[in-house]
Amino acid sequence: MSLQNLKTNTLRLSLAVIISAFVVEFTIGVFSNSLALVTDSVHAVLDAIVTAILLVAARWATKPPDREHTYGHGKIETMGSFIGGIIILLIALFFIYESILRMQGPPPTVVPGVMAIGAAVYTLCSDVFRIGILRKALKKIEGSTLRVDFYHAFMDMGSTSVALVGIVLVTMGYYQGDFIAALILGVFLAALSIKLIHKNALELTDAIPAGMVKQVQDIVNKTDGVMNTESVQMRRSGSEIFAEIKIFLNQHGKMYQLITR
Repeated sequence: MSLQNLKTNTLRLSLAVIISAFVVEFTIGVFSNSLALVTDSVHAVLDAIVTAILLVAARWATKPPDREHTYGHGKIETMGSFIGGIIILLIALFFIYESILRMQGPPPTVVPGVMAIGAAVYTLCSDVFRIGILRKALKKIEGSTLRVDFYHAFMDMGSTSVALVGIVLVTMGYYQGDFIAALILGVFLAALSIKLIHKNALELTDAIPAGMVKQVQDIVNKTDGVMNTESVQMRRSGSEIFAEIKIFLNQHGKMYQLITR
């Protein structure tokens, strides 16, 4: 198996595990009336979107630019992530509102039980499994897509742990534990969504850190034969950064203007 196939197969397996966790959590969450479990299942949807984008990015990494996409196809990945972030943010705000509303209402007639605990434990086991396969793949091949999904698996394990604690508190008689866990997860999910939206909005507007532009300019200016750089234009497309630099060269006592990319 090639290293590229190892990367895509690992991400594909990680995505399948996330989807299975979502199905289990959402189904049992609705059946057992566990808002925390349903909220955590939506967090799994966000991770599924991110992992799917990473999978697409890993596949398109070897696809060369064409006449219609001279900078490659990375912006499609960014647009999908931006739209997904907005959708998840709206859902997170709904869960925050719903958890506050339920905390102020009467005790629910149906409370999470053993099945809800089992669903949370299943999701925790799936997170541990994802961490294992991603760590194994990272030992053989280094890649930003694998590392991002590896970090997401750890975050998933933390959020599911919060949901599990809330469900256990309900089984012990503290029925608001489920709503408090849902509120915590809703705020966490909203924060992740806002961060994702902000990051991709900057990329869609071709924003580049000023320090990075200066770093490139300094490197070019230190190159032999380069007298000065007039302008540095940079943009990000997926995982790649493109730079267009106008430089002045001194060759055999004559000065030339050159645009390099």
